[in-house]
Amino acid sequence: MLAKASIDSDGKFKEPIGTGQWMVKDYKSGSEVTLVPNPNYWGEKPAFEKLVLKEVKDGQARTMALQSGEADLSLADIPSEDMKKIEEDKELATLKEESTQSFFLGINYDNPALQDVKVRQALNYATNKDSMVKELINNDGVPAKGVFSNKVPYVSEENSPGYAYDIKKAKELLKEAGYKENKDGILEKDGKTLSFKLVFQTGEYANWKTICQYLKSEYKKIGVDIQLEEKEVSAYYDAIWKNRNYDLIICYSYEDSWNPHGFLKSVFHNSEQAKGIYWSDDKLTEMINDVLATYKEDERPAKYDAIFKYMNDEAITIPLYYPNRQITYNTRLGELKLAPTMYQDVIWNTIKIK
Repeated sequence: MLAKASIDSDGKFKEPIGTGQWMVKDYKSGSEVTLVPNPNYWGEKPAFEKLVLKEVKDGQARTMALQSGEADLSLADIPSEDMKKIEEDKELATLKEESTQSFFLGINYDNPALQDVKVRQALNYATNKDSMVKELINNDGVPAKGVFSNKVPYVSEENSPGYAYDIKKAKELLKEAGYKENKDGILEKDGKTLSFKLVFQTGEYANWKTICQYLKSEYKKIGVDIQLEEKEVSAYYDAIWKNRNYDLIICYSYEDSWNPHGFLKSVFHNSEQAKGIYWSDDKLTEMINDVLATYKEDERPAKYDAIFKYMNDEAITIPLYYPNRQITYNTRLGELKLAPTMYQDVIWNTIKIK
């Protein structure tokens, strides 16, 4: 509920007003917010006097802040290459569990080359997800098959089989699509090279740069040129929601109760106002509308089977991996517990500072 005090005289958002355990003492936009216990809260009061939430965009800076004691808790991810340091530090600990989130490559359906299903399938076959998870993120995740993991309702091995790593098959599909190798080893067709701009950000996900660099080298094996473009967080979201300034973009699904229905409706569904965000397909939109209007539980599985099978066969995304949900913290906070949903992160009222 937006309080009147949260907006200025022009009606623009000014600062948040807390109505739970905490109230806002100080707010610096894009930097930090300081919370103190709300004396008017009806329930259990927090066990500590102040909570300062800071935005730290660089993953390694988050690691150093934890090691130095400047930070007690990191809700954003830590670079995989730093996890050994974390594990060896007796003052730090990590909560970890498999999440309901997925990382995948979104495909710009306005790109003529990517409108060819064989090109999309080839990119899927050329994605070595097992190696990616094992060598790049130290097994802090599960290789993906579909856009959702089987921890999400209605997802199964049968309706989301995914694509095995098969360079030979990828090359065959691109050949069938009419592409031939030029003198530089890059495929081309009708005088145009098979080149895509892959957009990513590291402000929220520290490992994405490494992942994208890896994909660039992998796709080169099948003659596909990848141009990497790192964007600031706000520009990254503008590319998704406003200007579609990408060919491929590494992105993530929602989590928890939003999956699968909320995420499908949000980004794979055409409306009267706009096309879908990650894919525009009238047939897929009709299928999503159908399942969302189905209130009988015993009728939903078959409808979701059809949706996921269609998305898999049409290679509407390039699934990468399902990341572990993890939070790193200073052991002086005691025994932390992960909250039931990622939107709450941890169970805050169990924190007892030593």
